[in-house]
Amino acid sequence: MSFFNLLRLNIDITVAAAAEVNGLGYIGQNCFLQLNGKLASDVRQYPNVGGMSLDVKPQIILIVLKQIYRTYYNVLITHFRNVYNIINFVSTSDIEDKRKYMMIVMDQLTPSELALIFYTGVLTDMENEPIAALKRLIEEYALFSHFPLSALISPGHKSLYSDSAYMNASNNVPIG
Repeated sequence: MSFFNLLRLNIDITVAAAAEVNGLGYIGQNCFLQLNGKLASDVRQYPNVGGMSLDVKPQIILIVLKQIYRTYYNVLITHFRNVYNIINFVSTSDIEDKRKYMMIVMDQLTPSELALIFYTGVLTDMENEPIAALKRLIEEYALFSHFPLSALISPGHKSLYSDSAYMNASNNVPIG
């Protein structure tokens, strides 16, 4: 399968994504927008968060994310495993300008999808999941160089990835 076939498959998966969140049905990219909003909302409602800085307790986000994955497993894992497979395909291929192709993949994703990938990368890295290499690939190819940090639950979570994840290819300076 070629890179562009994989990219097309990802678009098809995204368009077909459907989930019921808080009693309402959502499809396509709106599905991921709602799931990202649910993650942020559920983290803020998590017991004992209160006035605690979320920068200090990113593990709470990972606990809530696991709960969301249990509920919406089919939607999330299908999409993010496919994104991982495209990134891994480029990484292991003999394509010369890998970063260019990686950015084509990342540019297809909404800020909500990127935020969910951000936290999924941390979770899978800690849990040694099948797509555990996601975090490493994000850092290796600076896949968050255009990531809007405002999409994170807390700006301090930027530190969950090394600065290499945010490097701007043109000047090797991290964003944010």
